[in-house]
Amino acid sequence: MLCEVDTDVVDYRAQPFRFEFVVDGIKRAYLPDAVTLRADGTVEVIEIKRDPGDLRDPEYRLKLQAVREICDRIGWRFHILFRTDLTEPSRFYRAVEDVQSWAFTKFSDAEVFEVVRQLRQHGQLPLGQLADSFDERLRGLAKLKAMMVGRIVRLDLTNIPDSSTPVTLVEGPQEEIQ
Repeated sequence: MLCEVDTDVVDYRAQPFRFEFVVDGIKRAYLPDAVTLRADGTVEVIEIKRDPGDLRDPEYRLKLQAVREICDRIGWRFHILFRTDLTEPSRFYRAVEDVQSWAFTKFSDAEVFEVVRQLRQHGQLPLGQLADSFDERLRGLAKLKAMMVGRIVRLDLTNIPDSSTPVTLVEGPQEEIQ
Protein backbone atom coordinates (compact mmCIF):
# COMPACT_ATOMS: atom_id res chain seq x y z
CA MET A 1 0.00 0.00 0.00
CA LEU A 2 2.74 2.44 0.89
CA CYS A 3 4.51 1.93 -2.43
CA GLU A 4 1.30 2.51 -4.36
CA VAL A 5 0.54 5.73 -2.52
CA ASP A 6 4.10 7.10 -2.34
CA THR A 7 4.29 9.38 -5.38
CA ASP A 8 8.10 9.17 -5.26
CA VAL A 9 7.89 5.43 -6.04
CA VAL A 10 7.69 4.92 -9.82
CA ASP A 11 7.59 1.11 -9.65
CA TYR A 12 7.96 -1.64 -7.06
CA ARG A 13 8.14 -5.40 -6.96
CA ALA A 14 7.73 -7.88 -4.13
CA GLN A 15 10.50 -10.48 -3.99
CA PRO A 16 11.55 -9.80 -7.60
CA PHE A 17 14.89 -11.61 -7.65
CA ARG A 18 17.49 -13.39 -5.59
CA PHE A 19 21.00 -12.38 -4.60
CA GLU A 20 23.56 -15.21 -4.56
CA PHE A 21 27.02 -14.59 -3.15
CA VAL A 22 29.85 -16.17 -1.17
CA VAL A 23 30.84 -14.99 2.30
CA ASP A 24 33.66 -16.72 4.21
CA GLY A 25 33.69 -19.50 1.62
CA ILE A 26 29.98 -20.26 2.08
CA LYS A 27 27.45 -19.75 -0.70
CA ARG A 28 24.53 -17.68 0.51
CA ALA A 29 21.27 -16.50 -1.01
CA TYR A 30 19.01 -13.61 -0.17
CA LEU A 31 15.53 -12.79 -1.46
CA PRO A 32 14.59 -9.13 -0.80
CA ASP A 33 11.09 -8.43 0.44
CA ALA A 34 10.68 -5.54 -1.99
CA VAL A 35 12.56 -3.46 -4.53
CA THR A 36 11.48 0.05 -5.50
CA LEU A 37 12.43 2.38 -8.29
CA ARG A 38 12.27 5.97 -7.03
CA ALA A 39 11.40 9.01 -9.15
CA ASP A 40 15.03 10.19 -8.92
CA GLY A 41 16.19 6.90 -10.49
CA THR A 42 17.36 5.33 -7.23
CA VAL A 43 16.78 1.60 -6.75
CA GLU A 44 16.04 0.54 -3.17
CA VAL A 45 16.23 -2.99 -1.84
CA ILE A 46 13.99 -3.32 1.20
CA GLU A 47 13.98 -5.93 3.96
CA ILE A 48 10.94 -5.85 6.26
CA LYS A 49 11.06 -7.22 9.80
CA ARG A 50 8.63 -7.26 12.70
CA ASP A 51 11.09 -5.66 15.11
CA PRO A 52 14.85 -5.45 15.82
CA GLY A 53 14.67 -8.83 17.58
CA ASP A 54 14.37 -10.41 14.13
CA LEU A 55 18.00 -9.40 13.54
CA ARG A 56 19.51 -11.29 16.49
CA ASP A 57 20.99 -14.16 14.48
CA PRO A 58 24.62 -13.27 13.65
CA GLU A 59 24.57 -15.35 10.44
CA TYR A 60 21.51 -13.48 9.22
CA ARG A 61 23.09 -10.12 10.08
CA LEU A 62 26.21 -11.17 8.16
CA LYS A 63 24.05 -12.00 5.12
CA LEU A 64 22.28 -8.63 5.31
CA GLN A 65 25.60 -6.82 5.64
CA ALA A 66 26.83 -8.57 2.48
CA VAL A 67 23.67 -7.51 0.62
CA ARG A 68 24.18 -3.93 1.84
CA GLU A 69 27.74 -3.99 0.47
CA ILE A 70 26.58 -5.39 -2.88
CA CYS A 71 23.94 -2.66 -3.11
CA ASP A 72 26.50 0.02 -2.24
CA ARG A 73 28.84 -1.25 -4.97
CA ILE A 74 26.18 -1.07 -7.68
CA GLY A 75 24.72 2.25 -6.54
CA TRP A 76 21.53 0.92 -4.96
CA ARG A 77 20.19 1.65 -1.47
CA PHE A 78 19.48 -1.04 1.08
CA HIS A 79 16.98 -0.45 3.88
CA ILE A 80 15.70 -2.53 6.75
CA LEU A 81 12.21 -1.45 7.78
CA PHE A 82 10.33 -2.57 10.85
CA ARG A 83 6.56 -2.95 11.18
CA THR A 84 6.34 0.34 13.06
CA ASP A 85 8.09 2.12 10.16
CA LEU A 86 5.17 1.07 7.98
CA THR A 87 2.25 1.59 10.36
CA GLU A 88 3.15 4.60 12.50
CA PRO A 89 2.12 7.21 13.05
CA SER A 90 -1.28 5.55 12.85
CA ARG A 91 -2.99 8.62 11.31
CA PHE A 92 -0.51 8.45 8.40
CA TYR A 93 -1.14 4.71 7.98
CA ARG A 94 -4.92 5.30 8.00
CA ALA A 95 -4.47 8.05 5.38
CA VAL A 96 -2.46 5.65 3.20
CA GLU A 97 -5.18 3.00 3.57
CA ASP A 98 -7.85 5.55 2.65
CA VAL A 99 -6.09 6.72 -0.53
CA GLN A 100 -5.03 3.25 -1.62
CA SER A 101 -8.56 1.90 -1.17
CA TRP A 102 -9.61 4.05 -4.17
CA ALA A 103 -6.77 2.83 -6.42
CA PHE A 104 -9.06 1.11 -8.92
CA THR A 105 -11.38 4.09 -9.40
CA LYS A 106 -11.45 4.99 -13.09
CA PHE A 107 -10.79 8.50 -14.33
CA SER A 108 -10.65 9.86 -17.85
CA ASP A 109 -7.91 11.70 -19.73
CA ALA A 110 -10.22 14.73 -19.83
CA GLU A 111 -10.51 14.67 -16.03
CA VAL A 112 -6.73 14.44 -15.67
CA PHE A 113 -6.33 17.31 -18.12
CA GLU A 114 -8.69 19.49 -16.07
CA VAL A 115 -7.00 18.64 -12.75
CA VAL A 116 -3.56 19.35 -14.23
CA ARG A 117 -4.83 22.63 -15.71
CA GLN A 118 -6.22 23.80 -12.39
CA LEU A 119 -3.15 22.81 -10.40
CA ARG A 120 -0.79 24.42 -12.90
CA GLN A 121 -2.83 27.59 -12.63
CA HIS A 122 -3.00 27.62 -8.81
CA GLY A 123 -0.03 25.49 -7.74
CA GLN A 124 -2.03 23.93 -4.92
CA LEU A 125 -5.73 23.55 -4.19
CA PRO A 126 -7.77 22.07 -1.34
CA LEU A 127 -9.02 18.56 -2.09
CA GLY A 128 -12.67 19.56 -1.65
CA GLN A 129 -12.42 22.48 -4.07
CA LEU A 130 -10.77 20.29 -6.70
CA ALA A 131 -13.34 17.51 -6.12
CA ASP A 132 -16.13 20.03 -6.73
CA SER A 133 -14.90 20.44 -10.31
CA PHE A 134 -16.11 16.89 -11.07
CA ASP A 135 -19.75 16.04 -11.85
CA GLU A 136 -20.21 14.70 -8.32
CA ARG A 137 -18.07 15.63 -5.30
CA LEU A 138 -17.80 12.13 -3.78
CA ARG A 139 -16.85 10.64 -7.12
CA GLY A 140 -14.34 13.48 -7.55
CA LEU A 141 -12.75 12.68 -4.18
CA ALA A 142 -12.39 9.03 -5.19
CA LYS A 143 -10.92 9.93 -8.58
CA LEU A 144 -8.41 12.35 -7.05
CA LYS A 145 -7.25 9.65 -4.62
CA ALA A 146 -6.90 7.25 -7.55
CA MET A 147 -4.90 9.94 -9.36
CA MET A 148 -2.50 9.95 -6.42
CA VAL A 149 -1.96 6.22 -6.84
CA GLY A 150 -1.48 6.99 -10.55
CA ARG A 151 1.27 9.53 -9.67
CA ILE A 152 -0.62 12.49 -11.11
CA VAL A 153 -1.40 14.39 -7.91
CA ARG A 154 0.05 14.40 -4.41
CA LEU A 155 -2.10 14.71 -1.29
CA ASP A 156 -0.74 15.62 2.12
CA LEU A 157 -1.11 12.41 4.16
CA THR A 158 -0.26 13.72 7.61
CA ASN A 159 -3.96 13.07 8.34
CA ILE A 160 -6.78 11.22 6.60
CA PRO A 161 -7.59 13.40 3.56
CA ASP A 162 -10.53 15.74 3.99
CA SER A 163 -11.84 18.71 2.01
CA SER A 164 -9.03 20.98 3.26
CA THR A 165 -6.16 18.60 2.37
CA PRO A 166 -3.68 20.32 0.03
CA VAL A 167 -3.34 18.81 -3.47
CA THR A 168 -0.34 19.46 -5.73
CA LEU A 169 0.93 17.99 -8.99
CA VAL A 170 3.48 15.20 -9.07
CA GLU A 171 6.35 16.20 -11.33
CA GLY A 172 6.67 13.88 -14.29
CA PRO A 173 3.79 12.05 -15.99
CA GLN A 174 1.49 15.02 -16.44
CA GLU A 175 4.28 16.92 -18.23
CA GLU A 176 3.09 15.15 -21.37
CA ILE A 177 -0.29 16.92 -21.02
CA GLN A 178 -0.03 20.40 -22.52
